[in-house]
Amino acid sequence: MKKIYNTFIISIILSVFLSSTTFATPLSNRLRTQQRKLQRSRNTYNEILRQLDQMESNIEILDGQIEDIFNQINELNNKIHETKKNISIVEKNIKAAQKDIEKEQKIFNQRMRVLYMNGNMGYLYILLSSKNLSDFLARYDMIKKIVIYDNNLIKDLKNKKEKIVVEKEKLVAEKNKLASLKAENQKKLQSLNAKKAEQQRLIVQLEQRRRYYAARIAQYQKDIEATKKQIAALKKKYANQSTASYSSNAVVAYAMKFLGVRYVWGGETPDGFDCSGFTKYVFAHFGKNLYRVSRDQATQGIPVSRDELRPGDLVFFGNPIHHVGIYVGDNCFIHAPRTGDVIKISPLTRSDFNRARRIP
Repeated sequence: MKKIYNTFIISIILSVFLSSTTFATPLSNRLRTQQRKLQRSRNTYNEILRQLDQMESNIEILDGQIEDIFNQINELNNKIHETKKNISIVEKNIKAAQKDIEKEQKIFNQRMRVLYMNGNMGYLYILLSSKNLSDFLARYDMIKKIVIYDNNLIKDLKNKKEKIVVEKEKLVAEKNKLASLKAENQKKLQSLNAKKAEQQRLIVQLEQRRRYYAARIAQYQKDIEATKKQIAALKKKYANQSTASYSSNAVVAYAMKFLGVRYVWGGETPDGFDCSGFTKYVFAHFGKNLYRVSRDQATQGIPVSRDELRPGDLVFFGNPIHHVGIYVGDNCFIHAPRTGDVIKISPLTRSDFNRARRIP
């Protein structure tokens, strides 16, 4: 009996041990599987962020190219308008020259008509009516001068008209050339807008994927909260900073006033800014005149290395440069990012950082 009991106890212990091993193994595997899934999700999330960063950079480049094309089209419109005005003036000059020719021809015809109506035979009669050789020569000389004068006058008027006509032809050719260039630029603009629309469509898709993966990674929520606290701390730091006089902190404090203002291509007022319009507006408040576009602003002020950045410095991105913002400290910068976004503070982690400049 005791032997049977011991055997029964041993069987139970072995059963419990084997059961524990059976449950322990799947839990370990599940943990490792979850860790692998988490790592894959993180890798995918980071790749999406990289693609978003690239897409936003592409749109910034396209915005710059669109601005250049718009400027060219506006310049061509001005030239076409000026050429049309010149053509209108030349056409009036042609009509005036034609009237002068007709007027002189009419005067000549009337003079000849009067001679014939008086029963004379024109210049021949005047010559034949000479009293003597001396009178004949005098009359001949007079008639010669009149004929030469009439011929030269009409010839000069016709030459003048021909020159004006040639001038008009050149202006018309120039107008047609300008119109052709404008049409080419409009095609380029249409193509750029199509590319921009495609980039924005891809951004929307990537944003959807980003949100999906962000929802699966709880750890990233902590990063978001940390960033929010970082931004709040920056806002608090500059909340009571005076913007009456120029200083690095005053520049940042004034820039902070426009957080949330929408991005508008070509915008340079609080109704909407693009990246360089925003920086130009902020520095203009302190009497500092920046150039209009980012690549030109990148030539102003004093060069600053990345590890020497301080609030108020301009930071530039892309090669060639196509974006600009204002460093606010704590490895962050404020900027007008792109179409469809608003002025915001972002971490200075972009891979396409180009340079920084300090405006004295």
